[in-house]
Amino acid sequence: MTCLILASFLFTVKYAQQGRSKELWRAAALAGLAASTKYNAVLIALPAIAVASGLGFGPSHKHMPHGRISRLMRFGLTVLLAFLAGTPFALISLKSFLAGFSQEFSHLMSGHGILIGRGWAVHLTTSLRYGLGLPLLIISIGGLVWMARRATRSAVLVALFPVAYYAMIGRGYTVFVRYMLPVIPFLCLTGAWASVRFGSALASSIGRPAKTTWMALLLSALIIAPSAWNMIQIDRLLATADSRLLAAEWLRTNMPASATIFQTGSLYSHVQLGVPALSPRSEEWEFDEGKGQFMRKGTRSPAPPDFIIVLSSPLELYTPVPPGLDIILTRDFRLVQRIRAFDPSANSSVFDRIDAFFLPLSGFGGTERPGPNIDIYRRYVPDP
Repeated sequence: MTCLILASFLFTVKYAQQGRSKELWRAAALAGLAASTKYNAVLIALPAIAVASGLGFGPSHKHMPHGRISRLMRFGLTVLLAFLAGTPFALISLKSFLAGFSQEFSHLMSGHGILIGRGWAVHLTTSLRYGLGLPLLIISIGGLVWMARRATRSAVLVALFPVAYYAMIGRGYTVFVRYMLPVIPFLCLTGAWASVRFGSALASSIGRPAKTTWMALLLSALIIAPSAWNMIQIDRLLATADSRLLAAEWLRTNMPASATIFQTGSLYSHVQLGVPALSPRSEEWEFDEGKGQFMRKGTRSPAPPDFIIVLSSPLELYTPVPPGLDIILTRDFRLVQRIRAFDPSANSSVFDRIDAFFLPLSGFGGTERPGPNIDIYRRYVPDP
């Protein structure tokens, strides 16, 4: 989605600079494909519409009003055809498409599992704050304001999509950090614009205007240093084995083929058992918190499972532990394996609290690998 958005914007800028119609149609086709990938990407059509409308964002178009209208109609048709090429289902089953679209919008507005605030605030203080890094976020927003004062038309063209997108996405209570990915490149553009001009001002202030490039490079390096460090840390951690892979390997070696397993947490956090040579029998098990007993296919099980996997992480939405399970573990089970992914006492870690991404956005000191902490218990069978 983000790639197609940027490609569409690139051709919009080329159209604004050169006035060649083929650049407009390319921008339209890419906008339609972007919308086919994620529906809200259709907002990338706004900059092209502004240019095609002859509102002063590009070369002067010597067209009568009806020519402008014709151009906009062809642009809209191209966007629609490109969208349908990628999503023919929208035309084949329009009723189902509209119902699904409505469901997605309702999900955006109502929240995902837990409410942590409306998107306008959460994305600014978390998604962009830790996704970009504070220095880069500050200079990017400041650069947009500065550009609006110094190069108003360019600022409007750059800001149309990210501002409209942020306004729409921010309305809801479903606030995945990844929702801000399409906004980041546009903020980087305004941040770069500001860095170059700050570099020029610094070079002039020391009487060395010829050093503008070096000043801009130095300033940029300082601005992106915190973000670069986080990138290095997360890449390092992603290169290590996930705790759930280590747990699966241990079970493959130590678990009898006929053994049954119960896992705490949600499907998104579970050790993947449905792989060759590893029993998938955990799917039948549930735990009735009210009665404090295990269920199999909706029926009370006369005996507990052979193994219990307890998952824990800062993502409480995906790794809840049923109340009362600790009593059963103490009474009937013994701990046979413990795999650590993070230090629970590391309070500096910042996570996307509603997404099943088991690495922090910032504060990596207590993190050893991706995944939740895993304790594997085996049912204790006393000697006869």
